[in-house]
Amino acid sequence: MEEITSTEIKNKLGSVMDKAQSAPVAITRRGRREFVFTTARDYRELMEIKRAALLADLDAGIDQLKNSKTSAKPISQIIARAKREHAKEIANGER
Repeated sequence: MEEITSTEIKNKLGSVMDKAQSAPVAITRRGRREFVFTTARDYRELMEIKRAALLADLDAGIDQLKNSKTSAKPISQIIARAKREHAKEIANGER
């Protein structure tokens, strides 16, 4: 991944945007990588992967609760509601 300093990005934003079309560009500050400049499409794809992993973890947690002696009903209802709200946000383009 190419790296650029925060000072350089201020002066060369257009060229950094062009480079980010083909690959993410790391932005460093004081010699440390702090940010990554990428396309909106790549960012959306990363967020979808992250959300899918989160939902899979939630489902696994619900299954564990259901298989234990602990009552899972209140927790699973809360999680189900969160999933519905999340789906609405995606459908409305809010995420």
